[in-house]
Amino acid sequence: MPKRHRNLRRRPMFAPLLLPIAGFMVVALGVAWFFDSQATTTMILVRHAEPAGALHDDPGLSALGRQRADLLARTLVDVDVIRGLDAIYTVPLAAARETAQPLAERLELPVNQGDESDLGQFMDELVDRYKGKIVLVVARGEHLPVLTAELGGHKSTPDVPDGEYTNIYMLAIPWFGRTKTLRVHYGLELAEQIAPPAEPAAAR
Repeated sequence: MPKRHRNLRRRPMFAPLLLPIAGFMVVALGVAWFFDSQATTTMILVRHAEPAGALHDDPGLSALGRQRADLLARTLVDVDVIRGLDAIYTVPLAAARETAQPLAERLELPVNQGDESDLGQFMDELVDRYKGKIVLVVARGEHLPVLTAELGGHKSTPDVPDGEYTNIYMLAIPWFGRTKTLRVHYGLELAEQIAPPAEPAAAR
């Protein structure tokens, strides 16, 4: 048998396929990494609970506010059935920090303070830092429509009336496509639970 025929017989049968297969695996891994890194980010926006006084005095929470903060913790502690929240931020208000504290303690997360002087930049930084994760932001009532718009949510989000502390806004921000805005209410019954007793009827 000629020598050149012997060399051809020894060459691996599948050698020409190895390079395309390796290239496909590299591309597949790259695509998987890309979609994982660009996954949907969820931002949860909440107004601080009821303060014990005027906000310009930077008070803590009232008795009703503490009840609402505890209820918020019970509401959001299992919002992600696998991991829970990834981070908690508040504006620099005592009422906001105290609203977030019960949930932070349950999840063993720090309460981070954000900058409310430039809400757009603040939210952009959070979305970049926590891409694909779930973040809670506790802010002032008037911030909620602004933050929703900054995150690409619904532009017609209504203003939060004075005295209304029941709103939770959830924004799903995909890597591609439109942001989905959801709103739910929590703690509607708290005002009745802590309402002062009615005055006794006058004796006849």
